[in-house]
Amino acid sequence: MSSDPLGSARLRLFSFADQAAFSLANFLVTLAAARLFRDQDLAGYGLGVSAAVILQSVQRMTLVVPAALLNDSRFSRRAPGLVGQQLMELGAVLALAASALPVVSAFPVYHIAVLAGMSSSLVFMSIDFDRALLLRFGYHSMPMLMSGAYVVCVAGLVVFGWSHRISFAGLLVGQGVFGVLKTCCSVSLTVRPNLRHGLRTVLYNLRRNTGWPTVGTLASTSYVHLPLFILSANGSPLVAAAFVATRTPIQPLLVLIRSLDIVDKLRHGSRSGNSSDVRKHFYQTLRLYGLVSMAFALIASVFAPTLLTILVGPKFAPFWPLLVVWSLVFVLTNAVLPMETVIYSQRNVRSYALVQVGGAVVALLSAAPLIALLGAGGAVLACLGGWVFAIGGAWMLAREAIAL
Repeated sequence: MSSDPLGSARLRLFSFADQAAFSLANFLVTLAAARLFRDQDLAGYGLGVSAAVILQSVQRMTLVVPAALLNDSRFSRRAPGLVGQQLMELGAVLALAASALPVVSAFPVYHIAVLAGMSSSLVFMSIDFDRALLLRFGYHSMPMLMSGAYVVCVAGLVVFGWSHRISFAGLLVGQGVFGVLKTCCSVSLTVRPNLRHGLRTVLYNLRRNTGWPTVGTLASTSYVHLPLFILSANGSPLVAAAFVATRTPIQPLLVLIRSLDIVDKLRHGSRSGNSSDVRKHFYQTLRLYGLVSMAFALIASVFAPTLLTILVGPKFAPFWPLLVVWSLVFVLTNAVLPMETVIYSQRNVRSYALVQVGGAVVALLSAAPLIALLGAGGAVLACLGGWVFAIGGAWMLAREAIAL
């Protein structure tokens, strides 16, 4: 990665356009589920996306982030094995979905959930890895072009759904097919995969990165997504759909900032390690993410009913207080990303994982009583409680890592 200021600015511009397009495409899928299809389709889609984000988060901490923090020479040596590991993981997702679909075919919500989990995983698990791979091999504009193609693909699928030519299940299958084709394109442009080396890379990463990173990642996803699973088991499809629908306005920006974070981690991995340089980059990133997040939170809080009416329909407008709480979750979610970078660069993985476990305990202990009392609002408050605990612990670890 170049340290040239103009090169870095151009890379950020490409990455912003890339993620804007990618976020728009996923946003269109959610809007289609809310506007064109049934409540059970939206509820199932929310469950499937939550499962996909859990898988993506584990992959991100055990493959993408460690790979992004490698220097250029080590990344080049390991690239064939890393690509081999990526292909095996995507193959495992397809195999798991194929085995689960016959079991849940009689349950519409869970049938959609499995399809959504498969299609979203094929797209989400490839987006960060493909970006890191393409950027390291000098294809700076290619992720942006691929995300543009993703928008066109999803827009076409939504039009077919609007004209009743395909069901929501058909839309999800089309999304998954695009994810497979995108991965094949990225691999063909960069490096020939070595599946044997990939298997060794899987075993190496299982030993080196799957311990505390996986514990922490699973814990963090539990306070983000498991309240939805608890809500779905205890409420109607409409209530679960409201949880998903009110989260919809924040998702494009959330995906955008998380993926920009991969670029920041790539830049961090290419730095000399000078403490003042690391500290400066940390504060710059924290300010950028904080300003974007708080600006959106303010807008969402003031115009919450209007936003929900425009985006997901008047049916969900009465749930507008949930969007206000989601906006606070959004601020905390983005603030932790630069803290995570310096914590992982100092290999303080165990302490960070324990902080995340603490957040999970807070969320899970509070989820059931809050849901019983407040329904979907209780589920969102449980998510917020987990994040409040986690952000406090992450801040203390980050301060220690940059020796403030």
